[in-house]
Amino acid sequence: MRHLDAYSTNIADMLKAIERCLQLRQHMPALVLIYSLIDSIAWAAAKNRNAGVRNNFEQWVTEWLLPELSANLTATDLYAARCAVLHTLTGTSDLFSKGAAKRIIYAWGAASADILQSAITDCSLTTNHIAIHYDDLHGSLNKAINNFFTFADSNPILFARLEDAAQKHYANI
Repeated sequence: MRHLDAYSTNIADMLKAIERCLQLRQHMPALVLIYSLIDSIAWAAAKNRNAGVRNNFEQWVTEWLLPELSANLTATDLYAARCAVLHTLTGTSDLFSKGAAKRIIYAWGAASADILQSAITDCSLTTNHIAIHYDDLHGSLNKAINNFFTFADSNPILFARLEDAAQKHYANI
């Protein structure tokens, strides 16, 4: 049980760090933490951890995150955003460059994703750019994580996968 406690602490710490970044208006570090956290949970939940990062990420996002998001994004759009942010701290990924995913443009604070989307439309970028508010992404991720762990508590197969993943997590001693 100690492993699951450490795992839960790590997840909670990541969520707190995201919140802290938001308070400090550190938007790029917040996105790095969001996409890293999705990666970690997707890996832990994966039926086949050898299936690849993209496969596991998109499966988890499709099942848990997309139902919570109000933005019209695909799992591939989010994976492309993840690659762009984690690898270059930009919005441009290989998937976007090849036309396989939309580029996500983020609204922050009091800014409106709808107004940002209108500006995108006015610039004729509608087919390959989409606006999302950070609060939508962040709030949806929190809901998805809560739903995921609630489901895992009642699903012995998923719970066993999480126990296995938890044994590999760092623990504070």
